[in-house]
Amino acid sequence: MADLTSTITYILSIGTIIVDLFIIFAIFLILIKEKLPDFIDNLIKKFWLYIAFIISLGASLASFYYSEIAKFEPCTLCWYQRSFMFPLVFLFGMAIYKKEVLIKPYAKLMCIIGSLIAIYHYLLQIGVTTIAPCTLTVGGVSACVQRPFVAFGYITIPIMSLTSFLLILVILKFSDTSKSE
Repeated sequence: MADLTSTITYILSIGTIIVDLFIIFAIFLILIKEKLPDFIDNLIKKFWLYIAFIISLGASLASFYYSEIAKFEPCTLCWYQRSFMFPLVFLFGMAIYKKEVLIKPYAKLMCIIGSLIAIYHYLLQIGVTTIAPCTLTVGGVSACVQRPFVAFGYITIPIMSLTSFLLILVILKFSDTSKSE
């Protein structure tokens, strides 16, 4: 099981790095008020709802894998992040089913709040802040501070969560227009 978890973590970590680079590129484009390359822009405009659904589903399944199969006990902050990611699967799924696009403000708000929790969780893990809401402790240390793995020197579960939330926000941002609003 440890080998499978290591392999999955490695694959997800490589994906996180690639997506992080895309997010940085997209934020740069937003700041300079440029558009995405045409093929990416067209893909997002046409399939943004499906892309957001797949991202939220993938993040939720990865979360379930780590807690239910790899047996990493989710801490309080992990649960808070999950409480903003899991509903996105149903929100985007229903929007696809109903052909509804008016969900963007709700999805954006959920992603922003989830991102803020993930940032706080990561800052807690790297020791920038010490106020942990966790009542669950591992070896006398708050479970929120625990890092079951650190890939490539910075990737932990909160970073994967943050990456998912930010990618959905980028997709939502570029889904309406190729120019920054």
